[in-house]
Amino acid sequence: MYTVTKKELGNRLKQIRIYLSLSQQELKEKININQATVSRMEDGSGISWENFIKILSYYCQFIYIDSLFQENFQIISIDGNSDGEEKVFKSNITSIISKMITDAVADYESKNNTNFEDLNDKIKQALQLLSE
Repeated sequence: MYTVTKKELGNRLKQIRIYLSLSQQELKEKININQATVSRMEDGSGISWENFIKILSYYCQFIYIDSLFQENFQIISIDGNSDGEEKVFKSNITSIISKMITDAVADYESKNNTNFEDLNDKIKQALQLLSE
């Protein structure tokens, strides 16, 4: 089981803030906490549960919070359209596709080249993501 450290979680929260084009000052104003709290959170020093929940509650408007705690962290944003449907946009799509292909090749090689169909399916998935 993968466990994210406080330092890594802080770094991920900082990446989200930067992804949202917010300074620490702007985030502080949006969620009514002090800037030192934002800084401590981002360097992994820790913050109170109350402030952590405030930050998660704010960020969940823009990203899938569960991605914070996954081993392979990727920012996935939520953008509502006029119909109220959610469109999912993946940040850094090139690195996601590259990782899928690298994983597929490694998986293929580890099975001694016996499962060509699995590799082919993963490459098709990657190509389909690129065409979206």
